[in-house]
Amino acid sequence: MASALYMLSILVVFSIFFVSLWSGIVLLISYLSRWQYLAKTYQTSNFPEDVKWCSALLNRCRYSGTIRYAVNETGLYLRTAKLFTLGHKPLFIPWDKMEYESGRFYLFYPAKIKVDGVTIYMGKDVQKELPFRNQDYV
Repeated sequence: MASALYMLSILVVFSIFFVSLWSGIVLLISYLSRWQYLAKTYQTSNFPEDVKWCSALLNRCRYSGTIRYAVNETGLYLRTAKLFTLGHKPLFIPWDKMEYESGRFYLFYPAKIKVDGVTIYMGKDVQKELPFRNQDYV
């Protein structure tokens, strides 16, 4: 009986430790990537139903397959997957607030977007949907 109680306490302590560590890392990434900085200006409570998945780099922080995005005539919506929502509020960035450049950035990121000093590298799937994809703004 004592060993079962001991194992249960280890499991509880490990679970609390793991959830705390995960939450701390996700929150730290939100600050390092400057997502928190963008959320001060571009946070939104509305997010379209029709979203797609992509990978992105924000200030050198890699979001591999964890970004959900949507594009409409006025701007770009970004949000993270459910496991990464701590510190990552949904964003809506209008097109006129972006500076755009295309090229070969890193391996899979042909679109470079700058928003208020934050650099966002996006994949080719997103680049195809950007209204200024055939122009270089930067």
